[in-house]
Amino acid sequence: MATVVNLASRRPVQPRPDETLVAAVAQSRWPTDSVYWLKEVAEVLSVLEETGGTATPAMHAALEGPLGGLGARMTFFPQYYRFFLSIALSAEALGLLPAGKSGELADWVVQQGWPDSELNDLNRAEVRYLLRRAGREDWHPCDLDGRLLRFMERPATFAIPNRKAAYELTHLVFYQSDHGRRDPDLPPRVLQSLRHAGTLAYLEQNADLLAEICLCLHYCGQDIPESWIGLVEDVAKSFAFQANSGMVDGDDCHCLFVCHWLLGKVGRAAFHFRAPLVAPGQTLMVRAPQPVALPLREVSMFLLGLGSGRSGDWCGMREPLSSALSPAARHIVLQAEAADDQFGEFFAAFARSQRLGAG
Repeated sequence: MATVVNLASRRPVQPRPDETLVAAVAQSRWPTDSVYWLKEVAEVLSVLEETGGTATPAMHAALEGPLGGLGARMTFFPQYYRFFLSIALSAEALGLLPAGKSGELADWVVQQGWPDSELNDLNRAEVRYLLRRAGREDWHPCDLDGRLLRFMERPATFAIPNRKAAYELTHLVFYQSDHGRRDPDLPPRVLQSLRHAGTLAYLEQNADLLAEICLCLHYCGQDIPESWIGLVEDVAKSFAFQANSGMVDGDDCHCLFVCHWLLGKVGRAAFHFRAPLVAPGQTLMVRAPQPVALPLREVSMFLLGLGSGRSGDWCGMREPLSSALSPAARHIVLQAEAADDQFGEFFAAFARSQRLGAG
């Protein structure tokens, strides 16, 4: 039987991950030769670094073995070099690796030509960000910034349900802002893209994506709607841990990281728990609470059912749409409207009322 620990039982506020969470990710979720281990260790160390954390003796003990062979493992698994570089950069900043290790790995990556193996611009943007952090400023993909800006400056893209595009947008803002270390100075239409993506994530009640979007707005010096923060905060209070047999299967560990990361950044209670110990051979699983309503689906099905009667005019559609929704979904939609002074523009794109020409 799984052991469930509800996070509503609070400890004193901790603004960053503590050693129990780092140790759990390092030892109780994935084998150290798994790409998923690399991904999650890169995430938790990045959050620890960016929230001003420091490495404790327990963190050293949990990570000493895997980090000690980081370079050798990267040469055998070079296809995952971005994860290795990210881990090395955060571990070095936290004192878990000696100074200069990330630069050594970055030099090898460039010498071997691995950055030129990337096929898409999101990966190229991440590589450039990582190499710059490691002191390599000499890798410049042709016209990368122009292509990225064309993608980011199209708000209508982010008013249509497409999680992949929305996460690509947030990650690009992370790279361009150096995770909040500098002002990315983004054009107004990119900020509008973030707002549209945030409104859609709120309608979906997707706290994982919404927390990333709120972090981006924070890094850009923008105000964040209180209702958006409230959703993330409610989810963050209600995560539960389970100790299961077998492998991790689609849990909510990333959502845990990003929700608490955002809350710590905006001065709210964050990381107010200790990850439980699990027995050898068991796997630590993280579960987020289920949303009370799914307004995005309800709204989408209503609009689809209208057929040729569908309109992008929010003023005209507000009353019939609201009347068709369940009470919980209606409340969330009206909160979304109140939180976004560009909601009418969002809805004009979201409604997809344009018709193909007669030819």
